[in-house]
Amino acid sequence: MSKPVKKTKASTTKCPVHFTTPWSCTNFGSESEIEAYVEATGTWETIANVHSVGDLDAEDIADFIIQSVNAYVKTHIEKT
Repeated sequence: MSKPVKKTKASTTKCPVHFTTPWSCTNFGSESEIEAYVEATGTWETIANVHSVGDLDAEDIADFIIQSVNAYVKTHIEKT
């Protein structure tokens, strides 16, 4: 039987890695990539691809998601 893994300081951080900086997006016509900074890699990583759907533009959908996440972080995560 293996021993239980002890939690390290890194695994008990208050703020998830993807919330340490605001999310952003890069737009490519009918497709947008939502990106978040990942401390583990030290780079911005694409975390979602968004495509246009019907009359909804990919850029507008991605912007809505990013604004929602960044607003949540600002009001819930940064205050803790």
